[in-house]
Amino acid sequence: MLAAAWGQVMASKANITLNLETTAGTSENLKLIAAGEANFGLGMVPDTIDAISGLDDFKGKPAGNIRGVAVGLINIFHFVTLDGNGIERLADLKGKNVSVGPSGHPYFGPKVIKAVTGYEGGKDYHPQWMSHDQACEALQNGDIDAIIANSAIPTSAYSALDATVEKTRFLGVNAEDREKVFKGLPGYFITITVPKTAGYTHIKEDFETLGARVMMFTHEDVSEEVIYRLTKFIVENSEESAKIYKPAADFGLDTQKASIPDLKVPLHPGAIKYYKEIGILE
Repeated sequence: MLAAAWGQVMASKANITLNLETTAGTSENLKLIAAGEANFGLGMVPDTIDAISGLDDFKGKPAGNIRGVAVGLINIFHFVTLDGNGIERLADLKGKNVSVGPSGHPYFGPKVIKAVTGYEGGKDYHPQWMSHDQACEALQNGDIDAIIANSAIPTSAYSALDATVEKTRFLGVNAEDREKVFKGLPGYFITITVPKTAGYTHIKEDFETLGARVMMFTHEDVSEEVIYRLTKFIVENSEESAKIYKPAADFGLDTQKASIPDLKVPLHPGAIKYYKEIGILE
C-alpha cells in the first residue's frame, strides 16, 4: 500500500514509474536488494541492521551493500496475555509458552526477551512460531500463555481477540526493561506511547512500550542522483501520498529529523546529499 501510494503520486507529479513487486516481507526484500535483483525495498529497521551485520537469515553472508534512504511508520511491540496467566512483565515469561512471531518473520521477539531477562528460548521458555491469527486462537484456547509480536495498531487479529475475549491484556515494556533493550540492541527500537484510544478496548490507560520503524533501503550501486531525487520526493510529498495511504505521512520531514542522525543503517550517498541540503546532517 505504501509503495503503491508513492507510485501514484510519482506518476502524477514527476512522471516517474515505480514497478512494484509483492514479496514475503522484510527478509525477502533485503535479499533481493543485496542480490541486485531489485532497486528499492521496505522493511523493519532491526532486520536491516541484522542483515548488514550478517545475523539470522544473513549469517555468514552479511548484506554489506544495503544502504538506507528514509524512515517512516512505527510498528508496535505487542505483548499480549490473558488475566490469570501470571504475566505482568517480560521476566514473568520464564517457563511459559510464548508465541514469538510467524515462522520466517522478524527475529527480534526472542532478542528482546533475552536482552531484558537473559532467557533463552527452548531453555527458559517455550517459543512457538505462529501467525497473528494462530497466536490469538492459541492464547484463547490456553495453548500458549503470551504473544510477542511487532505490528501496527490496530491489527485485525488482536482486534478480534480484544473484542471477543474479556480477559485480554495488552502490556507495556517499562522504562527499566526498555533501557536494557536499548543497551543490548542499539538502534533497533524507540520508546513509543500507546494511547488508550489506540483501537483496542482493553487498553484502559496510556502506556509506554517499544516501537520499531519501517524504512526504505536500496543497493549501494544505485546512482546518487536517483536516490537523491527519490529521497527528496518521498519526504517532500509525504502529505500528498498520505491522501492515498495515511501511514505515508510518517515519512515526512519531522520523522527524518528525529531519526536519521541516529540511524544505525549506513545511508546511501544520494540520501546523505539530500539530508545535508536540508540541514539534517552536517
